[in-house]
Amino acid sequence: MIPKLLTIKGLYSYQTEQTIDFEELTKSHLFGIFGNVGAGKSSILEAIMLALYGEVERMGKVGRNYNILNLRSDELLIVFDFEIEGKLYRSKVSGSRNSKKFNDVKVKPPAFFERIEGDFKPIDIETAETLIGLKPDDFKKTIIIPQGTFQDFLQLGDTERARMMRELFGLERYELEPKVKVLLIQNDSTIQGLKGQLTQIGDIKSEDIETKKLQLTDLQTDISKQQIELDKNRKIENDIKQLKSDFEQWQQIQKRHGELTAREAHFSGLQKQMEDYEMAFLTFKNLFENRKKLTSELSKNKAELDTKSQKFEENNVLLEKLNLSKENLTPQYEQRENL
Repeated sequence: MIPKLLTIKGLYSYQTEQTIDFEELTKSHLFGIFGNVGAGKSSILEAIMLALYGEVERMGKVGRNYNILNLRSDELLIVFDFEIEGKLYRSKVSGSRNSKKFNDVKVKPPAFFERIEGDFKPIDIETAETLIGLKPDDFKKTIIIPQGTFQDFLQLGDTERARMMRELFGLERYELEPKVKVLLIQNDSTIQGLKGQLTQIGDIKSEDIETKKLQLTDLQTDISKQQIELDKNRKIENDIKQLKSDFEQWQQIQKRHGELTAREAHFSGLQKQMEDYEMAFLTFKNLFENRKKLTSELSKNKAELDTKSQKFEENNVLLEKLNLSKENLTPQYEQRENL
């Protein structure tokens, strides 16, 4: 891992935002961080640890968030850019203080990004262990050794120190004993197989080898001839298969033709019916249209006749009433002079 850029705000003594450009420092492949006690040297390493693993060395889990946040700050921000095998990654940790409760400080877990086509895009990992290949404890013991604990690293047991070194520098590729054992087993198995084949062959003389070579040449020539003959036969076979397929298709067509021929009279009858229908339609079309028109007029006239008949009946009734009235008035009319 190669550090590139670190931004700190609100962590320990870093109240205001501070940015460290490691690219300038790492040009000479060696740099130092110097300062008085409490100046914030260890805070830089703690910020890197917090950005990568979400934890710090000096504080426990109880009250950790309150202790790492600067007392005059309400916001925590750590942005760490680092490079691994030519790829650029970014880790971001943020936190804030509860405005109503001073001791309540929330710090979010690290969020990781990878630079792709010029932009940092999120990646789904919880810690940098999958990227760096080191667990938090190993990272603290090898990369960031806390003040006063270097002696603990030197006093690690052989097994633990060997494990840490193997994971740190990838030394497992130099452990050849298991690989050698596997190769020996494979070679012994191969040798035993070859010995078994040689036992089956028996003793062979140089004259036999020459004879076998001549026989091999003859066999190869014979194989070439047989291959040519096989190719010809395969071509003939393919032609026969194609001919068989064409013949089966022809049989199906013939069968369909026979079925349609058997129904020729039926289709002829349908054609005759169609022709008769067309002739009748053309011949009687005008008559049907006139019949429809006359039927409509007849219905209309009948309705009108019914209306007039009803009116006629009403007039007859009225006329009878008038005649009756006239008969009653006629005697009085004749006696008008007397009256």
